[in-house]
Amino acid sequence: MANDKISATFISPWNRDGGLATYSRELVPHLRESCDINVVPWDSEPIYVRGSGIPVFRYKLLTSMLQQDVVHIQYTFGRYLLSFPVLLFISALFRTRVIVTQHERFDNLWMSDILFLYHQLLYYFVDTVIVHTEYRKQMIWDRHQTRVEVVEHGIIARENVNREPRQIETILFPGGIRPIKGHEVAISALTALDGINLRIVGGIGNERYYRGLRSQAKDLGVDNQIDWLNRFVSDDELFSEFQKADLVILPYESHTSMSGILSHAISWQVPVVLTDCPAFRHVVDCEEAFVTRRDGRAYAAAIQEMDRNKAVQQQLINEFQCTSKNYSWKSIAARTADIYND
Repeated sequence: MANDKISATFISPWNRDGGLATYSRELVPHLRESCDINVVPWDSEPIYVRGSGIPVFRYKLLTSMLQQDVVHIQYTFGRYLLSFPVLLFISALFRTRVIVTQHERFDNLWMSDILFLYHQLLYYFVDTVIVHTEYRKQMIWDRHQTRVEVVEHGIIARENVNREPRQIETILFPGGIRPIKGHEVAISALTALDGINLRIVGGIGNERYYRGLRSQAKDLGVDNQIDWLNRFVSDDELFSEFQKADLVILPYESHTSMSGILSHAISWQVPVVLTDCPAFRHVVDCEEAFVTRRDGRAYAAAIQEMDRNKAVQQQLINEFQCTSKNYSWKSIAARTADIYND
């Protein structure tokens, strides 16, 4: 190495909005404080950039993988459908260490058993697998456990939030509109929440699902309680939504992995009601925030209790203040750099 900084080829979605691209753009500046990071944008898959005829495996990528100490892949299955085995083969050929941050689970996907087995076999060719929760670690074969590290999802640590408990009048449901998010549960809850408005903010990821939600709201007579902002919003717009919201609702399916939206709620210290699942319990330690049944009545009851009990809101505010410091991007980058140096 030309200096004492370890070098890494960092492969991730980058020139996009939201999701893994946002995750990586938060992490990399802090990683660069102690490591030499060469970002290789991975915005399309598989072997050719869709519609362009440009090969993904360009000379720049190959030379970077050859010259750097580590290859670090920000992984979701759909993003590397055909390319992941090729990346592993090239890394093995160049004798470059491979670190994979696994950002998802597979038990909710089609042919989940086959996908699970496929990844367990590929992990034989990976030096370190990073996951965001201890529960996710336990989903990996025992024979790989010595190479699995838990590094939580990073959170923006803010110095001057000054959040206080509020009367709940506006509930925020941010993020892309897809069936796994459970928007229908939040809409159903409004039937028992007079005087409370729901703001649904995010791009439409499933048009059929979205149309069904609009019909549901009309059928239940709660359409006038919902504000729809159905497009991708910038970080500044999203952060403004969190600051204005009295509560965030996340009735996700129980197989969810860690949520970037939850990270933002923690960062802005906004109280939450959310699905009782292992991924969320890893970062939230307040029993009143969790809803065990994924139905509107259960969520309405949890929201009403949160509105009545300002002490619970204060507990979450205090907890989130500590969590955002413990899992700050700077802290997460330092732990990631330690893995690079192992």
